[in-house]
Amino acid sequence: ANATTHRMRLVWRPEDVKPDVLLKRVTELGFKPMPFDLEQTEQSARREQERLLVALGVAGFGMLNLMGFAYAVWAGLAFDMGGQTRTFMNWLSALIALPVTAIAGRPFFGSAWHALKRGEINMDGPISFAVLITLAASVAQTMRGAEHVYYDAVVSLLFFLLIGRTLEAGIRRHAGSAVDNLLALSKGVARKLLPHGGTIDIRDDELRVGDRVLIAANARFPADGIIENGICEVDESLITGESSPRLVEPGGAVIAGTLNIGQAVQMQVTAVDKDTRLAEIAELMERAEQHRGPRQIMADRFASLYAPAVLTLALLGLLVWRFWIGADWPEAIMVDGAAMPDPLSITCWP
Repeated sequence: ANATTHRMRLVWRPEDVKPDVLLKRVTELGFKPMPFDLEQTEQSARREQERLLVALGVAGFGMLNLMGFAYAVWAGLAFDMGGQTRTFMNWLSALIALPVTAIAGRPFFGSAWHALKRGEINMDGPISFAVLITLAASVAQTMRGAEHVYYDAVVSLLFFLLIGRTLEAGIRRHAGSAVDNLLALSKGVARKLLPHGGTIDIRDDELRVGDRVLIAANARFPADGIIENGICEVDESLITGESSPRLVEPGGAVIAGTLNIGQAVQMQVTAVDKDTRLAEIAELMERAEQHRGPRQIMADRFASLYAPAVLTLALLGLLVWRFWIGADWPEAIMVDGAAMPDPLSITCWP
């Protein structure tokens, strides 16, 4: 599966495995299989980026407001702000943080939930747990009238994470469209010469090796071929990088996707569809995007252990504070450096 181009390649033996079994397994892994459609894929990538931009804007708006309330609360603690005033400010922060978190955290919550349904924990799992637990603990602290709440920290975390997620989605979209735009160079209508005279317009994917095609001036070659009649200049800059056009005479080879900037010529098709040079270049680009180096493989293996390890250590810390140090549940959840007890006062188990 290539997350950049939104494509998955399946290879199987039809006599041993039925396609519906493969599609069921693909669905269980969290993918939604469907025939590849370039326009639909582009729309899906654009909608994903738009959703991330909306979430980023909501998180930024909420963060700015919550930072203002947090500054007032922390400044008030230094100047003996009354408990009722502090609780009122905390409730205002909660009214902003709850809907903002619901909108801005959706990309992380959805990803973590889909992973949990597959019995896995991805990198969005610890993020989602941290956000939800901190938000719930802050609401509980607000209901108790406590001093410390962390609404601003929750929304700020989502805001900075969404910056990276939005940039990543934009880069992936542009990288995925590079291959599709390259393949689109040969898409269009070709004018095929009939054996008994005359011409007919057909789609480029209907061409076959040996067909003869007329290529008009300022038109792209729909397939690889050999010029039979006429002399033309071919712009191959998008394929070879050479800015100067190449003069092609009868017997010369042309590549699919290149531009005929000379007069109209007649071409005989020698390669179509996936056998063209253009398709080979696109496949090499796609392989390069999928290739993972040794360090990336090591990082992926580390990431698969990192999320469960972080959650396990966090749960262990909670239990230590609750049952060994003797703190109550709210204190064990909201513990900070100032709450660290004297080591000599810790009651140890026998």
